[in-house]
Amino acid sequence: MVNLNPIRMKSWDSSNIGGWLKDSLGDSSQVTVDGENLTYPQLVCQYIGMSLDEDEYFSILHTQVNDSLGKLSILTGALNKKISAEKLRSLNQLFDLHKKEKGLSPNRMVAFLDGYSLLPDSKDPGLNRRIKTVLIDLLKKLQKSYTEGTLHHEYRRITTDLVKWISNHVEPALKEIDFVQGMPAFLWYGTATPSEKWFLTYLADFGFHMVIFNPTNEPWPKTLLSIEDDLSYRFPKVSQDVKLLPEEMPKIAGTVAFKATQEINELLHHDDSGLYKPFQFKSYSINSIRLKTTEDEAFLISKERAMIR
Repeated sequence: MVNLNPIRMKSWDSSNIGGWLKDSLGDSSQVTVDGENLTYPQLVCQYIGMSLDEDEYFSILHTQVNDSLGKLSILTGALNKKISAEKLRSLNQLFDLHKKEKGLSPNRMVAFLDGYSLLPDSKDPGLNRRIKTVLIDLLKKLQKSYTEGTLHHEYRRITTDLVKWISNHVEPALKEIDFVQGMPAFLWYGTATPSEKWFLTYLADFGFHMVIFNPTNEPWPKTLLSIEDDLSYRFPKVSQDVKLLPEEMPKIAGTVAFKATQEINELLHHDDSGLYKPFQFKSYSINSIRLKTTEDEAFLISKERAMIR
């Protein structure tokens, strides 16, 4: 049995999330296994706006996916709403009861969903329990977001979509989890419907890693997913509309001048040069240390090579 205890990360390297996801449980200082409890760092982040070059922007997006070696998958345009006729009948019967009872509580709703076999039945008791408890907490949030509570007209549609997507996306992901390499991650690009927003919230609350590309700077990733500014990378501009997401990485050919610039950067900013690019370490936490020295030590230090940043 596995009990997940995800801890939201406070800092991240926005240029290398794909590489980090390949082995997100590799840092023993952040990952602990205490009996059946697994505590691990969870990445929930967003990229706000768009770079000046549209091809460069989509190249960054696809680079993160490719570098993850399958750990990061794109959900945008890929959500599967298929459901069997038998399960659909069960859902309709449940919502008829919901209407008759003038609104089932989230606890009772999930209990009936489980009783009607509308939720995944994981072989792991810990994961099986988490599927239900996270859904109960989510439906409570959804209930509070409407003045009519569970009787709001959107509640049925959102709950129905959640049932479909939990079965079609969460259940397969749980079957393929490798607790040696880490939890799967999902990427969302652009705008989202109310159902999609709540499903992405479910994924984050469950413990999956979430990466949001938010070109128009919509507020929902911050309000629903609780993404703070430290986990938000901002591009130079905010797009006025959402461009179509290309299925593959755009092909970009570098000019001679661009390649020369890259070569100069490599020469100037390698690990031993002592020359640092602006904001090179903006993704890292900084601890200030006050130094105490004597006049003699000051003269000794003054002879050392200066480091320019």
